Amino acid sequence: MDYLKKYLHVLIIPFAFFTVWLWSFPMYGPLLANIDNNPYNLFMFFLVSHALGLLVYGYVMDFLEKRQRENKLELYITFIISVIISLLTIIFPFLTSNLMRVAIIIIGFLSGFLVVYYLYNISISKTADVRGGILGFIFFLAGIFFIVFLVVPYGIWMYFVNALFLLAPFILVKKEIKKKQNISSVEIGEKSNTYWFSLILLVILFYSGSGLMYNLLYGKIMTVEGGFFDIGFLFYPLVVLPAGILADRFGRKILINIGLSFSGLGFLLLLFRVFSTLSLILLQSAFAVMDIFLFLTLMDWSDYFNNRKVLSIGLFINVIVIYISGMPFLISNLPTYISPEFWPAVGLVMVLLIIPLLYFVKETYLIKQSRDILSNKQMEFDELCSIYSISPREKEIIGLLLEGKSTKVISDLLSISYNTLKTHLRNIYRKTETKSQTELIVLFWEKVEKK
Repeated sequence: MDYLKKYLHVLIIPFAFFTVWLWSFPMYGPLLANIDNNPYNLFMFFLVSHALGLLVYGYVMDFLEKRQRENKLELYITFIISVIISLLTIIFPFLTSNLMRVAIIIIGFLSGFLVVYYLYNISISKTADVRGGILGFIFFLAGIFFIVFLVVPYGIWMYFVNALFLLAPFILVKKEIKKKQNISSVEIGEKSNTYWFSLILLVILFYSGSGLMYNLLYGKIMTVEGGFFDIGFLFYPLVVLPAGILADRFGRKILINIGLSFSGLGFLLLLFRVFSTLSLILLQSAFAVMDIFLFLTLMDWSDYFNNRKVLSIGLFINVIVIYISGMPFLISNLPTYISPEFWPAVGLVMVLLIIPLLYFVKETYLIKQSRDILSNKQMEFDELCSIYSISPREKEIIGLLLEGKSTKVISDLLSISYNTLKTHLRNIYRKTETKSQTELIVLFWEKVEKK
């Protein structure tokens, strides 16, 4: 796995513009909503094909990377896909109903490639303790542009502008993105099946329960209050940026607590039929916080496991849950079985069901990019080992770890048992004040002068 060091602007700006396009058009944005040919069905077609695109891209690119064929290919694929999607966006309003379905399926599938590309490359370009701020800034910029699309009068010209959002950033691509050795900047403290199951169930409950109830309540509130614009959308970009910064400083789990608090309070206010507008603001803010949590967690996993598949599978599950919660069958038939006055109560119950899962969802440990003990001064490997009083055998072990050798390989090469190796590692962690192999490797890679 390579470690991106330069050209981060080539990822941030395109991802922000791509997100504007995604929210404004195929994700049932104002451009798609103003289409006469059953826009909601087109949106559902988009979600299914988008989920498949997310899954396919992760597996295919990981397969190519193992065979060392993706180095230049990925950037070229991204550019070609952006051109195709841009052209389809421009001609979309002029297509017939059947061709619109075909176009939205292609757009959904190919845009899934771009989502994984941007998130994955950001996850391996910056350490985990700064990703939240970067992702929050991206969504903040995208949210501001998206609001402009919401408030300006609809016109065909919007499709041309939106298409340019996908192409313009590639003017910045002057040369191939340079890559260097990648080191994971996270340590997942819990890897049991209970942890994975609880986290997946948490995401499913939140996005299915809160999503379905929000879809139902939004239409009702807009009808009763005579509104034409969800003011909650204004708060999404205002919430994502501080949420990302909080995640960098205090960890990912704090976002779940904040998101559930916003969501629970929003449903509670609706249950007592007060402050409907404030409820929408709170629910949209909950989605903003949980979106940041979900993306950051998946990026952390992708960084930790050194592949795109983890990211693709997580996003695939998320999109499928959104698809199920927005199915017309549920939206149209649920009011028959559950009276609208109980919808807020159902949403509140879904939130309460998530709370017990928090016990099983452990915090992801973020390895800081800098160390106070030695400042940022680069030094020789021997000098660094001397400062930490590393023995010759421990020095051999650290050197092999820096070469990417596994513990099994190291024990074989040094002709020592696995238990003896564990004892050496514990002594190394104690001397260097680190807690894991990942943190130890990051420390030495940052401090050792690379010749």
